[in-house]
Amino acid sequence: MTNLANLFAKAAICTVSRLFPTYSARQLERRFFHVRKVQSRDWERAIPEPDQVLRLDAGLVARSWGQGRKILMVPGWEGRHSQFARLVPALVDAGFQAIALDPPGHGLSAGKHANPFLFGEAVGVAAKALGPFHGAVGHSLGGIALMFALERSLHLNRVVLIATPSSIPDLLKGICVSIGFGQIATDSFIEKINRSVGIPAEQFVASRLCARRTEPVLITHCEDDLQVPFRHSREIAAAWPGSRALPTKGNGHNRILNDESVIERIVEFLISYGR
Repeated sequence: MTNLANLFAKAAICTVSRLFPTYSARQLERRFFHVRKVQSRDWERAIPEPDQVLRLDAGLVARSWGQGRKILMVPGWEGRHSQFARLVPALVDAGFQAIALDPPGHGLSAGKHANPFLFGEAVGVAAKALGPFHGAVGHSLGGIALMFALERSLHLNRVVLIATPSSIPDLLKGICVSIGFGQIATDSFIEKINRSVGIPAEQFVASRLCARRTEPVLITHCEDDLQVPFRHSREIAAAWPGSRALPTKGNGHNRILNDESVIERIVEFLISYGR
């Protein structure tokens, strides 16, 4: 019955979007930037209490564990610091200071809305207040925020991208396809997103952001990720010279952050700089 209801709902959206494309695009755009508070998974509860809660400019908040060379961690859309529950102790045990940033509208940071540009700006604020960082780990939209910040003068010795989209325009189009939007409504939606953010979505594309990168990067992604298809990591790897790939299976979009073998490889990669 649920599948049948979803089928009818998609058919209704498809019809409305073709009859009233501008209205449909406006309704989707209004909902798109609103950040929901998503319940954490059981495995996230293992994250230790932070040593410090850091208040930054622009209403941003970060949490810190341990001492040593600093590693910034940036969650994805509607993500949480607790998603790094397995990574944090591994970094601390390896002699790093782990710092998790709450993007705008997420966690303890101010606001109820966010977008890719604000994610990237937040990384810049964190770097100015807490850097320099030895490396950074970005999950999903947090990964593309790192790429955007690198293009705007962020310096890192090591970069780790986890389940990161290679193209915000492709991601937006994929959302529209998944809910049954027609082409005119899709184009109108992306136009409204561009106007609302203030810069075109085409600025957030791997071929533009990665071509001049020289930092060592580890790109890990699950082949059965349904939210950000695996091909996105292939596209980032093709655009970023000298990238290293770590494909996985069976983890989906979020559980990859709880994969012990993935965490081990990430920490090894971050340690390896300077050997």
